[in-house]
Amino acid sequence: MTENNCRTAAFFVFEADLERHELRKHGVRIKLTEQPFQALVLLLNHTGQVVTRETFRNALWPQESWGDHDQRLNRIVNKIREALCDSADTPRFVETVPKVGHRFLVNVDKLGDGAAPHLPHAEIRVTSNSISPVSSPTAAEPQLNTDRFDRQFWLVAASALLTCVLAAAVSNRVSPTAQQAIKVSQPVPLTTYVGSEMYPSLSPDGKRVAFAWDGESQTGFHIYTATASGGGAHQITDDPANDVAQAWSSDGRAIAFLRNSTPGRAQVWIVRADGVNPVKLREIRGGILNPSLTWTLDQKWLIVSERCPENGVPALFRISTTTGEEVRISSTSAGQFAGDLSPAISPDGRRLAFTRSTSSSWRDVFVMPLSPDNLPAGDAIRLSDAQSDIDYLSWAPDGNSLVYSAAATVSAPHHLYRIDANQHSLLGITELGIEGDRSTLAGNPPKLAYIRTNIEQSSVWRLDRRAPHPKKTRLLSLTRRDFTTDLSPNGDKIVFSSIRSGETEIWMSRTNGSSLRPLTSIGANEPRWSPDGQRIAFVSSHLGRSDVYVLRLDTGSVQRLTSGGASHLKPSWSRDGRFIYFSSDQTARAQIWKVPADGGDPMQITHHGGLYAVETFDSKSIYFTSAGVPAEVWSTSVNGGEETLVLSKVMGHASIALSRDGLYVRGM
Repeated sequence: MTENNCRTAAFFVFEADLERHELRKHGVRIKLTEQPFQALVLLLNHTGQVVTRETFRNALWPQESWGDHDQRLNRIVNKIREALCDSADTPRFVETVPKVGHRFLVNVDKLGDGAAPHLPHAEIRVTSNSISPVSSPTAAEPQLNTDRFDRQFWLVAASALLTCVLAAAVSNRVSPTAQQAIKVSQPVPLTTYVGSEMYPSLSPDGKRVAFAWDGESQTGFHIYTATASGGGAHQITDDPANDVAQAWSSDGRAIAFLRNSTPGRAQVWIVRADGVNPVKLREIRGGILNPSLTWTLDQKWLIVSERCPENGVPALFRISTTTGEEVRISSTSAGQFAGDLSPAISPDGRRLAFTRSTSSSWRDVFVMPLSPDNLPAGDAIRLSDAQSDIDYLSWAPDGNSLVYSAAATVSAPHHLYRIDANQHSLLGITELGIEGDRSTLAGNPPKLAYIRTNIEQSSVWRLDRRAPHPKKTRLLSLTRRDFTTDLSPNGDKIVFSSIRSGETEIWMSRTNGSSLRPLTSIGANEPRWSPDGQRIAFVSSHLGRSDVYVLRLDTGSVQRLTSGGASHLKPSWSRDGRFIYFSSDQTARAQIWKVPADGGDPMQITHHGGLYAVETFDSKSIYFTSAGVPAEVWSTSVNGGEETLVLSKVMGHASIALSRDGLYVRGM
């Protein structure tokens, strides 16, 4: 390898191929789109140094003198972190320096051979070697498609979480090495309720999910069920105590769960899947040590972790589903620290997987054969040596592999891994590239559901302006960095931009959060309803520049309305739905334009600058915001003309709205 022929930057277990624009981990390619890859290369070439936001802007958007670059950069850095399984709170690779930029924390250890490309208009270097410019590929027109101890448990439960379900093209056999790519589709959010949704459990057929939710009041956890396609939740328990750790019986007719009864104790319950006939089986020692239950295949027993009476170390016990009688089935000693947790019965009922502490800090995966009466039929076999805090196991439906969550420490972000259940050489572990916890698999093809902690929960509210004291009502809780929300004309649906699927896309749901689905798959944002509620205007830059598009909800067809080398942003509809206003910098300075909603030639409206426009109810004038911080609100005719200053010191270039009783703005 020579310094003059560098194409691969290597760090930790990752390699960035600067010629192919690929990021690989253990030789397996990781999905990372072009701009995030360019930003990663910029960080790699300045490892240990702060790369300023201005430097990123000049490298990634050299021709754009205006726009929301900070928000776009934040999304790009988040994509890099997701690819590297990194965390903003506890960064291993990418550190954020508030209001300044970002720093790469790991040294670039070695380089490959070959010529290396680089970012346009940016001087980028790996060691002493220049990297040459990248040309953007030509894109096609868009196609739309639609403790584990009590202390730790309640600490986690206090966070806002998102439960996701994804169709996993998980082959039913695990490669014995980590070199084979694991194909997992993009996650689709299943619940976005206010509060915390915990401990998902898929029914055996994969069509329903049970989960614990603390409700809008966030006063206590109860068990709910919902369809795996995102239908509304149905509450099946209502006791004042907290109910968690729900698990489906093998026939899908009953759900077992744990109830936090009294300090140091917990209760094991069974209830029909429709919430009828709850039955208490017994009380167990040690409270909810590990919120995890599993049924035997014959449904005669439950397996749960419970403290041993002689030494207080958790072990696994078999509990009768008819009498509540318990029998200890695993052996632990005081030297095993946290003992045995997270039991999971294999789909054929012949093996019991669980986690066992192998040091004071780490846990590993063990599998034990079971006899026909669900007692140990041999010694437990250790499958992993990951030097991680492993938790919450779930069998793949074919019984050949397990998925578990793990982190370097208890407090670090957890990620999902798959391990070969038949591979006893300790080599059959593959990282799925998903930050999450408490996985559950079921169905054919298999679905994988999991939770993901989110501390950026926000909500959409409706304000009743007619009341003497304006009353606000929550319409929708959003839990994955969602933004630019717009309410449908009849008030029953919401569209919004979201990065919940990995890319920024347009999503739609009812105002109660049900019927959530993506509308785009090309990278899109800034959605706006048409007055008739049949079309959505939005912005996408998948062709390299930002353009305005219109989506017809009845057919799913999409039409691009703008073109050329300029950036076209912030669409809004005329009152009759015939035109769309937008901002464009094609005259060097951002101005308000309008274009026929069915396609045609754009017409320039303003000449002194403009970023976002709303049309008055008489369809004669528009109000629009100017560039600069703080912004100003101006007015002019719908066809242009004299421009009049209306208001100064407005926060946000799109934070104006018009009703019949006046103009609403966000002031300073």
